[in-house]
Amino acid sequence: MRGISAAGSMSQDVGQSTMTETAVRLILLGIAGVVLPAAYLATCFWLSRQQAWWFAYLAYFFLFGTVGGWTFAFAMSPSGLTATSIVFLVTAALVACLASSVILALKRKKGRAERIAMLGGFLYPGLLVLMVLIGFLVDRASK
Repeated sequence: MRGISAAGSMSQDVGQSTMTETAVRLILLGIAGVVLPAAYLATCFWLSRQQAWWFAYLAYFFLFGTVGGWTFAFAMSPSGLTATSIVFLVTAALVACLASSVILALKRKKGRAERIAMLGGFLYPGLLVLMVLIGFLVDRASK
């Protein structure tokens, strides 16, 4: 009897785990597909009120797209789509964030909106390095 109830309990745990994973994936997809685009639109209205330089809109687009890309990648993990997303997030998004930050840095007169976008783009490579280091530490700890 005990073995049966333990097996039944284990199958409940697996079912609960699957439901939890599905819920987390749906939340992440909702963030990537609804919350972040809405936040970008709100940021565009804020940029308009700040009379920000047009390139700031592009820099924020890259930043929001990068956050959305990572959110989407985590929601789809593990899959080939995740691997493809990560390749673009480590290459194209990195170049886009850095290039937009350099261009914003070269602008002589910067408002608060341009400074925030510039800082976000310059911080992205550091976040990538931090994620890699955390991955190595987690891998080492699991062995």
